[in-house]
Amino acid sequence: GLARLLESVKEGLTLTVNKFQGLRLKEIISDDVIIKFTEGGLREDLNGYSSSFNLDVTLDNTEAKSISRIEILDGNTEKLIKKFKLYNSYFIADTYTSEYINILPSNNSDTKRLKLDSIAEMGKNGKKLSAHKFSYYEKIGSYKQPRRLSCSQDLLGFYNGCINKRLLPYCNMQANREENFRCNYMFMIKSHTTPSGGNYKFDYYIEGKKNSSAVSLKRISIFDPVNNQTIKREYDYSSWHPTLLTEATYNVSTVSDFQIAIGYDHSYFFVQGDFRCSSHFIETTTTYSSEPIYATSIPMFLKPLYATVTESILENDIYKGMIKRQYHPKQQTISSDFNKFPTIPQKYRDDLQGKISKESYYDSNNTLLKEVEYKYEKLPGIYTHNLKEVTGIAIGSLPTRKKYMEGFHDINANLICVRPYSIMQYIQQKLKKVTVKEKLGATWINNETTYNYDRYGNMISEEITNSDNIKNTSLFYYPTQAGSMPHIYRHIFNELIATEKKVNDTIIENYTKKYEYDNLYSGPLNVESILKYDGNNDAISKSSFKYDNDQNIIEAKGNNGILISYIWGYNKNYPVIKAENINHDELNNLVQQTLNNLTGGSINDFSNSLDMSDSFYRARWKQFNEQLREKTGDSHVYTYTYNPLIGMTSETNPNGVTTYYEYDEFGRLQYIKDNDRNIIKNHEYNYSNSSE
Repeated sequence: GLARLLESVKEGLTLTVNKFQGLRLKEIISDDVIIKFTEGGLREDLNGYSSSFNLDVTLDNTEAKSISRIEILDGNTEKLIKKFKLYNSYFIADTYTSEYINILPSNNSDTKRLKLDSIAEMGKNGKKLSAHKFSYYEKIGSYKQPRRLSCSQDLLGFYNGCINKRLLPYCNMQANREENFRCNYMFMIKSHTTPSGGNYKFDYYIEGKKNSSAVSLKRISIFDPVNNQTIKREYDYSSWHPTLLTEATYNVSTVSDFQIAIGYDHSYFFVQGDFRCSSHFIETTTTYSSEPIYATSIPMFLKPLYATVTESILENDIYKGMIKRQYHPKQQTISSDFNKFPTIPQKYRDDLQGKISKESYYDSNNTLLKEVEYKYEKLPGIYTHNLKEVTGIAIGSLPTRKKYMEGFHDINANLICVRPYSIMQYIQQKLKKVTVKEKLGATWINNETTYNYDRYGNMISEEITNSDNIKNTSLFYYPTQAGSMPHIYRHIFNELIATEKKVNDTIIENYTKKYEYDNLYSGPLNVESILKYDGNNDAISKSSFKYDNDQNIIEAKGNNGILISYIWGYNKNYPVIKAENINHDELNNLVQQTLNNLTGGSINDFSNSLDMSDSFYRARWKQFNEQLREKTGDSHVYTYTYNPLIGMTSETNPNGVTTYYEYDEFGRLQYIKDNDRNIIKNHEYNYSNSSE
């Protein structure tokens, strides 16, 4: 496709043309699954591609297309498993006159936005289920739908209805990035109707006090067609504006070559200056938290942070109670070296921002029933890329920000950002303690759970203390704690190797895994056995395992001493034979002997050929089962067949009695039949009869 910014802006900006030539995904192929994407009609929201930079020519799109169908197939047989049909249309801007850039009259591709109207599952025989349908907010009062390349955006990129010619101000060109809650939910989802006739409706707040620069969900109305009732979940917010940080002093005299001032509050962002405009700098400024500014992108300075979200629950407009959730708004104070950074570096960011701190549950009388508190701790050792230093930039403030935003300054706006990074340890906040206070009758029950972690974020202990002051502790050992070098050499740090359980500091049980491997440094690493011990460290159970080259379990022996062997079919994806009291090698030989008497070939070829809906293959499978059981003697043999990626099609017990499973064209279980193929259970699926 092609996205163009055509013609020059009247105010003299340099003409910019962006051209994109991409690839269209056709298939995803793996060993077991193939996903195919079928193209639909030509995209109306994109122009055609040309290697020419001739701006006087606008090409019609002849290549870019939407997706009309998605198919999922068995990767081995290429049999169709699932198929979905997508129905698309377009959001269409209410104006063909661009308020932000002069474009050729024939170039109207950005007046349209592709949208998904519905998606329906198609059966193998062409039958179609009722669709999932979606509607959106396309008309909000007198506000017009903006064109796709419109600059009518607030700081978070939501539509604000302002006539902006740029995202950044330039001389006498304003860039009003204020939020507008009466229209910022344009294009948001309005309703979702399910195939069963259920419906979800979404309403949003239009009062600015409810949020800080973001769309706020007000209500979800859920219609339950089974019980014929509507459940409403209403949300109320207490918002936090960004926490004001300490004032910082910037030594702008050390900035050479080019000086740029960046100032921002919860509504405005501006850039100004070159070396001729240094008089506009001031040496101290107050700043708010921000996301990093990346070259060639517009910064998004604010995250919506909610102090409290209240969810009211109504059933058929009858109030049933509410859930109140409180979140962390705290932010750490920056240090004196902030003048190196145009934004708050990650190493100073407080990861508690936005994390839940408390949940309170109330009944229909607003009586508190349950309260859950969450506390966190800093976890060092998580590596990330952090900003090291920025050169060529100073941060300042203009005397009157709003005037500059509205275009009353006669200085050129330029943005230069140099972002060297270094790899640093990033401090992460992990859940440390959960305290639950719950009312049971007239009594309050308290439970407290405490967690500890290793440097990789693995939980190494969980301690639960109840109202009777009984403490249950679980200790978890990973490769670094257990000193398992085969794991460490393979860079496997999060596999649980051993656990230990205590009650009031008394060990009651523990278990550990032992592994088998041919090479200490690389190659397969499989669990050879699991040992379980009591509080006296006496072994109370042992499970051992053997594997094939594909790491499928072929032998397992539990604490009862019974040996179970497995034979895998369907390209070694499904176990087709399970036998007790016989080792795998012996079982495999008997299976091959049975196949040689019938068809020859391998169990993999035999299993792939089976179609249990065909009487010929059912008879052959029955013959195989009878002969195999004669050869295995006292061993208890279970056999299975499958429709890969759909489900099991038959199960035969040691007595040779078979249960059959049949599926409809959508892959849903329809019938369960006995050995004589009599229906013993029937599943019916009733969807609404809504049309497309």
